[in-house]
Amino acid sequence: MFKTDEKIYSSPAIQGDVVYFCGGNGYVYAFKLDGTMQWNFDLLGGLRKQNPKKKALRMVKELPKTMDWGRLYNVTTKSWASPVLDGAGNLLVTGYGSGLVSLSPSGEKRWMQRGDGPQYELAGSCLGSDATVYTVFRAGKLKAVSTDDGKVRWEKSLGAGENWCTPSFDAELGQVYAAMSWKESRALLACFGADGAERWRYEVKGGMRGTATISPGDDLVVPALDGRVVRLDRKTGQVRGETRLSKDSRGIWTSAAIDAKGRILLTVKEADKAGSLICLESDGKERWKHPIGKALSTPVIDANGRVFVGSWDGYFRAIDTN
Repeated sequence: MFKTDEKIYSSPAIQGDVVYFCGGNGYVYAFKLDGTMQWNFDLLGGLRKQNPKKKALRMVKELPKTMDWGRLYNVTTKSWASPVLDGAGNLLVTGYGSGLVSLSPSGEKRWMQRGDGPQYELAGSCLGSDATVYTVFRAGKLKAVSTDDGKVRWEKSLGAGENWCTPSFDAELGQVYAAMSWKESRALLACFGADGAERWRYEVKGGMRGTATISPGDDLVVPALDGRVVRLDRKTGQVRGETRLSKDSRGIWTSAAIDAKGRILLTVKEADKAGSLICLESDGKERWKHPIGKALSTPVIDANGRVFVGSWDGYFRAIDTN
């Protein structure tokens, strides 16, 4: 067990006998599986060493983008997303002041691709084909970046919203799904080919925080923040069906996991301290429901059909789905 000085929103990434994760404090960590720290990397760089007056001035300038005015809460987490490993074993991470960074397995910076707007990056990255990584930056741009040298191959504007949603890449159809959300009212989910050509777009009522998940069939599973699960046709973006799982505020914050049979697993917030892990059939019909408390965790499924999931009640659970 290792305790950081701020919350951890990142999932771990494992390569060989090393596990990597990002802390909310803006550090990237590498640990051996026996718990020995190998290295850490500071995404803030020189910003952490600024004098108090400059730090205070920077916080005031960033307040319009960091303050949740509805809840009067200043969101200053320095890294939200999980690291991604490219084909050469390098890490791709996003964080405050750095944008998108590529790190070698030994923790050395290979290249950096900064965003064009606010310092706080929210979304993570996904790998595409031909050594390409896709990231939605805070300024509202989806960029296709070379994992080799960090150069931008193409970029598309999604509008000036909040880039909470990590993009996903569809290897079968050669296209990337990227979203931009406007508070809790609506989101734009857009589909682009690997060449940057837009193929379709869909407006998600209620906004989005999670990633669009690709099913073994023809569906794209979209988690709406207002508690609905929408299934779209991956090729056309047309709605194939939707299921209401919660009526609570921010009912579905994270992404769906899909097993080999196409069953959809989601954690759902149903009240301030209540929530469930819900399993849907591929057609959206509820199969079972397991109360686990307020839950904002994406489930992980192993080869034996067991589901691992965390909850804000402080428990980590393993659930047999067979």
